[in-house]
Amino acid sequence: MDDDQTVLRGVVRVLRAARPKWELAVANSTRSAQIELFDRQFDVVVTELEMSGTDGLELIELVAHHCPEVSCVVHSARIDRFVGHPSLARVTALIRKPAAEPHLIGTLNDALWASVTARRHASRPPPPPAEPAPRAHRPV
Repeated sequence: MDDDQTVLRGVVRVLRAARPKWELAVANSTRSAQIELFDRQFDVVVTELEMSGTDGLELIELVAHHCPEVSCVVHSARIDRFVGHPSLARVTALIRKPAAEPHLIGTLNDALWASVTARRHASRPPPPPAEPAPRAHRPV
């Protein structure tokens, strides 16, 4: 999610060229991102933090609450302004704009892996309870 259409187009172009099998969806506001998020299943959400009329932190909280297995990645030029914000504790990675293509792709690969791993762990049944260890008999 980014309100800068030039940035959105650039990121989409880079991702489609590097990972043509990835399915991408773009949003330029928290509201349109919410609609996409509840319409489809995502593995990774990438968001800017500061946008006109909308807030990336709100999207991070929404994802953490409704889709905890989805990785959130912040892609922002102003990361320093938000250091220490509680919402950033829910973020998988921070990418400073402008990001080099290999860094962007590598970070998103890692975030994708984190999401897939979280989804696998969430779908596993809990292990059976362990049998109690036999009691040792002590002589009296």
